Amino acid sequence: MSPQVVNDEAMQAVEVSLKDISRIVCFTDITRVIYSKEKVIEIKNEGKDAFVKNLPIESIDPSTGRATLKYDRRPKEVYLLCGSKTYSLILVPKDIPATTIYLRSSSGERENASKYERANDYDNTIFNLIKTVYRQEIPNGYQETDISALAKSFQQADIVHTRDYT
Repeated sequence: MSPQVVNDEAMQAVEVSLKDISRIVCFTDITRVIYSKEKVIEIKNEGKDAFVKNLPIESIDPSTGRATLKYDRRPKEVYLLCGSKTYSLILVPKDIPATTIYLRSSSGERENASKYERANDYDNTIFNLIKTVYRQEIPNGYQETDISALAKSFQQADIVHTRDYT
């Protein structure tokens, strides 16, 4: 699944995995995570990353006496403090694999891209950009656009243009 990007501080709904751990990545260290404990989720943050788990609720089937796990599919509000910005997210649990959500700040994005590109020589910069995109991460200061268009078709393979980074 393609990473999701949240720009700026407006309340935004994002899809998270119903059963797997989803990851939220900030442009700087996440200093605080605020959410309602009764929403049956667990969020742990470490540096620039926060890991979100939709916790299962164990229930006993009265007819069989067997324990079953059920997952709460209701949306959950979360507030993350990244530097001087507060991001308001509505986490929408879906039956999807683990996903990554990037928190971006529009102010300073171009400066970050420019710094990133000038930090090393040309060859290392290109190498680092390719490595970052290969890991399905978004390079600092860049915006991602999903394309998913067939670029070229061969007898045994297709080349698909999946994303643009600008």
